Amino acid sequence: RATALACAREGADIVAADILSEGVAETARQARALGVRAMGVTCDASEEPQVEALVRQTVTEFGRLDILVNTVAWIEPPALIREMLLENWEKTLKYDLTTHFLACKHAVNVMIEQDYGRIVNVSSEAGKGGYRLRGSYCAAKAGVITLSQTLAVETSEYDIRVNAICPRGIAGARLETIRELMAEYRSQHEDAAPALPPRPQPERRPGAWGGTMDPAEVAEAILWLVSPAGSRVNGQAISIG
Repeated sequence: RATALACAREGADIVAADILSEGVAETARQARALGVRAMGVTCDASEEPQVEALVRQTVTEFGRLDILVNTVAWIEPPALIREMLLENWEKTLKYDLTTHFLACKHAVNVMIEQDYGRIVNVSSEAGKGGYRLRGSYCAAKAGVITLSQTLAVETSEYDIRVNAICPRGIAGARLETIRELMAEYRSQHEDAAPALPPRPQPERRPGAWGGTMDPAEVAEAILWLVSPAGSRVNGQAISIG
């Protein structure tokens, strides 16, 4: 939502899509209050027919598709790779990587036709190195980075820019759930090393590196990449936080 509203403040019309209808409806309402056109669409981003329909609906309603931001993620149960269930591995890749692939696949065809597009895939610092107990997440987020880099090479001639951002922990319900799952795992496995920094964290000075990020900070990085100022940036995996 923070990213959608940041773009709306700059005058962009918005399509918010999520599997939860209440959330996208509220995002669209807030965007319209900023004076732009907006619609919320309920969509399971792991189902290709729904993603294809979402892109088609966007073009029908607004005439084009200039910017795609992929933020879908699933909270996987913490586990060492040697004990990880195959179904959890596959579900993580489905929601943290395949969703990005599907959205990119269908959006980029529209962008090629209009000879313009900006795509930002939200990866993670975990995609650049291993995190204990989060092997499936690390693998999926690494895949998001190389997916972005490959698509950047394939589409640069059409004035399409594709980048990944790699934030550290982002404040919100998702991070709190991850911390709770990690704490539960450690309580059951006393020898388990911490996978995330312990809480509470010291207050972070504005502009300082490290610590938990506010969603608005992530939104500002995305906004820069899709703006004219970021037009020469392509195929990058940018660490923020």
